[in-house]
Amino acid sequence: MRPLEEVLNRYADHLKVRNYSPSTIRSYQKSLEEFLSFLSEEQGLTRLQDVTKEILRAWEAKVYARTRLKDGSPLSLSTKHQKITALKSLFGFLIKKGEILYNPAADLELPALRRDKLRDSLKEREIKKLIEAPSGRTPLGIRDRAILELFYSTGIRNSELRALEIQDVDFERQEIKVLHAKGYFGERQRLVPVGKKALLYLEEYLRESRPKLLKEPSLRVFFVTKSGRAL
Repeated sequence: MRPLEEVLNRYADHLKVRNYSPSTIRSYQKSLEEFLSFLSEEQGLTRLQDVTKEILRAWEAKVYARTRLKDGSPLSLSTKHQKITALKSLFGFLIKKGEILYNPAADLELPALRRDKLRDSLKEREIKKLIEAPSGRTPLGIRDRAILELFYSTGIRNSELRALEIQDVDFERQEIKVLHAKGYFGERQRLVPVGKKALLYLEEYLRESRPKLLKEPSLRVFFVTKSGRAL
């Protein structure tokens, strides 16, 4: 048995001792098997001790960009949340066992879940219909489609979306920088991966829609109203 598989089996035994449900253990194992395949096939790694924060960021981006095979729709926020949670749990286990010296997954941000209300209340067909509702060839329609795709891909809050600025969207790295308030520490930044489909609509909005809506060239907010002001 390969070293990575041995670690996964020991981790599964650990979950059983902790009385995790069989379905949770199976879902964690499936997610981690995908991660281990990513390590060996795309990163050439055979030891978890060699995993860095940068490698985990690459995996996180891959998870966010993944789509469902049956219809090409993005993975649900709950699925993304589960995959990142499994990864953080695995490295937490390795730290407790003394098998790694530092935890590269400690700073990974979990997707904002909020019980995935959109998916809980609507069927996939209804979600697709909602996202495709804006009139795609008008400046406002292009903007609205980009907003819906970004919400669906990332799960960011309305206030976070309205605060986005041009420099916060990194098309090359496929991520956005989000500002959010947290307790007594004031504003904090987090990087959120964005799916490829959402990025295509963001690019279209910047190219075709924002220049027509914008009234003040110095305005740095990403999304603007029909009168050219910040949302």
